[in-house]
Amino acid sequence: KKGVRFTGNPIRSAIECDTRQEALAFFGFSPDKITLLALGGSQGSASLNAILIEAFKIMPGNLRERLQVLHLCGKMSPEESSRLFRSMGVNARAYSFFERMDLAYGATDLAFGRAGATFLAEIDAKRIPALLVPYPFGNGHQRANAEIFTRSHKAVVIEQNELTPERFLSALEQMLKNYTSGQTREVGTSSARRLLADYIFECAEGVK
Repeated sequence: KKGVRFTGNPIRSAIECDTRQEALAFFGFSPDKITLLALGGSQGSASLNAILIEAFKIMPGNLRERLQVLHLCGKMSPEESSRLFRSMGVNARAYSFFERMDLAYGATDLAFGRAGATFLAEIDAKRIPALLVPYPFGNGHQRANAEIFTRSHKAVVIEQNELTPERFLSALEQMLKNYTSGQTREVGTSSARRLLADYIFECAEGVK
């Protein structure tokens, strides 16, 4: 359409920076373990939180020992999340809200969350593989997001009504085959900010 330009979803430039060493030190994480980032969108997700905890309870010990968890738990108590993971011998950091997402993604080897456009743009820039559970309500836009995302990105999509601790664990084990923490990933650079800025200036020139 005339006057419409596709730019992609602009993300903060800090997210594209290599912050791994700083991030691991900030969270007190080991470079020899795989960091799982779990989040349910800006408000968190009770259903994803519950599945995550239950999956770790049934997880084989040899797999659990390979993991450390960064849990952006929304309305769930961070203290309760930390207590539960600690009781299972898992090094975890939990936050209701965390502003430094450059550090969160910097430490992350694998992500578990919804399929919002901003989240997908951010993990795409960091080349982070993901387990995605599209938000099942609304107009189905997250399902469409996930479908397009998986065409060019390492991801497993699980529908909300199919999500169980066992299903989560099976998908996690499949994704972690032959995977090591901190393996070299080619970090991308989003062009959306530049394209959007160029278009804004172009429109402004047209108004003059």
